[in-house]
Amino acid sequence: MEIKSEILSFEERVMQLCEQDTRKMVLQFHDQFRSTSCPVCFSGHSTLFANKWDLQYQRCESCRLIYLSPFPEEEIRNWYFKNSAGLKYWREEMPADFVLSRETIYSDRVDYIEDMMEKSHCGKYRFLEIGAGNGELAQLLGKRELFESIVLVEPQPLELNIPKCEVMHCTFSEAGQLLQIKANVVAAFEVLEHINDPGNFIDQVYGLLDKDGVFILSTPNIESLEIELLKGHSPTLMFDHVRLFGPTSIQELFSGDKWEILDMRTPGSKDVRTLASAYFSGNLDLTDNPALKFVCEAEGSIQDAFQKYISRTLQSSHMKIAVRKR
Repeated sequence: MEIKSEILSFEERVMQLCEQDTRKMVLQFHDQFRSTSCPVCFSGHSTLFANKWDLQYQRCESCRLIYLSPFPEEEIRNWYFKNSAGLKYWREEMPADFVLSRETIYSDRVDYIEDMMEKSHCGKYRFLEIGAGNGELAQLLGKRELFESIVLVEPQPLELNIPKCEVMHCTFSEAGQLLQIKANVVAAFEVLEHINDPGNFIDQVYGLLDKDGVFILSTPNIESLEIELLKGHSPTLMFDHVRLFGPTSIQELFSGDKWEILDMRTPGSKDVRTLASAYFSGNLDLTDNPALKFVCEAEGSIQDAFQKYISRTLQSSHMKIAVRKR
């Protein structure tokens, strides 16, 4: 029996609808899904990490990437994006307090961009964002006047009134063919996990960066304590997250003589609360993990201290990375 949506939180309702959307997609197109070896290190050795919503997530035994295989090609994914009731609900029904709570996310991103610019001593004449969403990041960058010009790549309709800001309504591949001037900084927040071919993606970014330019990105951390323990119960595992990285696979992706990793951190703040919620709801069995059971049942100060430890040791569920073009 379906649970009435009125008793679900906004995020729970989105996930419920996305699960229904995903199962419909798998039922209709599964015979067109394609199996693959690891798309980062190309190893053919993997183990099943989790089943979720009729999808299979494999873990590479070499670089530890978790990837969807079999996976849907772009045509099927575009069908999903066009027909997804969950994504439509996310865009159109987001509560005002939820929107307000996300403002700190964009402020933190601007701070991180500014920090990495100072660390790399890169130029400031042009900034390019891949997947600009509703333009929240660009608006904050415009207020701080960090760049002489801003270019946003966003295939969805987007109208902004920001000085010296250009919006390109096209895919990232199309933008690479149209842009004539290279950027000092390219940013892709919460994009990498959606890319079927991450190697080709970063090659395209490399071509758009000026000499010593910086690529700044964020993505879920699949080597986090939360995801390792919750597996298929983690909200990080969902259809449009087709390639999930951790510190090991990020280092593999940017290995070689093209890139220098400037910074990699996991500054998350909600892992312990997520684990505690899963424990008390019965989705996480800690019978054989008395230390974590103690933390989940402990007072706030103990949980806060453990959260800081998780973040410091690259075990939080969200990563920020900055790499420089050699």
